[in-house]
Amino acid sequence: MKLKKTLLLAAVLAAAVVYLVKVTLPQREQQAAEGKAFAGLDESKLSSIDLNLRALDGSTESYSLDRGGVVPSDLNDNIDWSMRGTKGAVLDGNVVREMVKGIKDLVVEEAISDRELNPDLSVYGLDKPVLTVVANQTGDVSREIAFGKRNEYLSKRYAKVSGRSGVFLVADTAFAPLNKSRKEVRSKNPVRFNVADVREALLTSSQGRVKLSQPAVGEWKIIEPKELPASKDSVDALMNALSGVTVSDFIDINGIDLASYGFKSPRANIHLQLREGLESNQMVFSLANANAKTDGPDEMYLQVSGVDTLYKLATDPSASLVKRINDLREKDILGLKASEIDSIVSEGSGVTATTLATAGLVWTVNGKDTDPVFMEQYLNDLAALKAADFPETVPADAFEPPFLKLTITNKGTEKKVTILTVGKEVAAGASDSVRYVKSSRSDTVYAIRDVEAKRLVPHEEALVGKATPAPK
Repeated sequence: MKLKKTLLLAAVLAAAVVYLVKVTLPQREQQAAEGKAFAGLDESKLSSIDLNLRALDGSTESYSLDRGGVVPSDLNDNIDWSMRGTKGAVLDGNVVREMVKGIKDLVVEEAISDRELNPDLSVYGLDKPVLTVVANQTGDVSREIAFGKRNEYLSKRYAKVSGRSGVFLVADTAFAPLNKSRKEVRSKNPVRFNVADVREALLTSSQGRVKLSQPAVGEWKIIEPKELPASKDSVDALMNALSGVTVSDFIDINGIDLASYGFKSPRANIHLQLREGLESNQMVFSLANANAKTDGPDEMYLQVSGVDTLYKLATDPSASLVKRINDLREKDILGLKASEIDSIVSEGSGVTATTLATAGLVWTVNGKDTDPVFMEQYLNDLAALKAADFPETVPADAFEPPFLKLTITNKGTEKKVTILTVGKEVAAGASDSVRYVKSSRSDTVYAIRDVEAKRLVPHEEALVGKATPAPK
């Protein structure tokens, strides 16, 4: 008897397992698949997305995104999507990725029952949808969904799905990633180039013409109007400002009058020559102010070669892009590191002769131990000395007599010596007057602020270590 009960129970359990595997689970999987608006969509085969948006004023906007477009993926936020019919458009990778994910994961709720369904689709806003999305797969397979009005009570939208009868509800969180206009899907930082790929850069503006060369990565020099060392920091700042411009609006360039946007007299032109082997080895940028001839506020636009769009800029980058030759010259006067200095001897008119020297890890001033903090600050100020400007003309007596002369000896076996000479004030008595300065490492005469020149004068009483008072 017990055996029969056991066998019966086993048979019931086996039947339950079979029903679960063969019936219940497939039904649930089918229900889950039916909930997907794009059920059966293979994301890897998604070839394009067509979108049509309707604004509150009734105007419509349509555009399409194609996978594997003409814009290189490394310049397009690491996505292989492009905007159809808009040459050079750089897309916002995050927006496109969320859109593709939104299509793949889009879930619709159970259709409104026939008893409750109103045959007039305008009730649901589906006669004139606010958004229509068509997902196209390779092999001419398309799926479409149209979004209508928002049900304020449920915080959901009505929707129609191709291949299915009835009206569905879709969560706002599923609608939002797809409801993106042409401008919203484009990157607000569309200027893309690798600084290491730049071989030459030509800048023309009201400040003159400057041509830069990068013969080796990170090594810049000025080659026009004359050959001079260039400041890597200054050139990098220029390149970063150009590639970092932020766009507030996009204007279709076809059929517009560029002169009305100020491009008849651009504020600056920048021509980049890139390395060989790239799909395009030239990029040309023009910066203009649409209100240049009026008293209105600056309205800055950027035109980029190979792009069908005029960019309206969120901020004015002129201060970073309009440069004189002197703005890009190497400003480091000594080319030394504080840790490389072994000794310093100072002299000059009105300056007390002073000798600074290392004694192991300790610095001395005229043989007396210095305060380590004050001495470190002095060495850092000296090593970091930068030109404030480059005087066009230098009088013959600019360094007679020198205000300050520092003889700087390097550490090491060679004991290389550098002489820094500070001369007369260029504008004596001015609130921000400067002095001539030169280094034995170069023939260039620089100008530094008078306050910095005086900071270089070593004073024994300021550098000597302070005695610790004995406790009472």
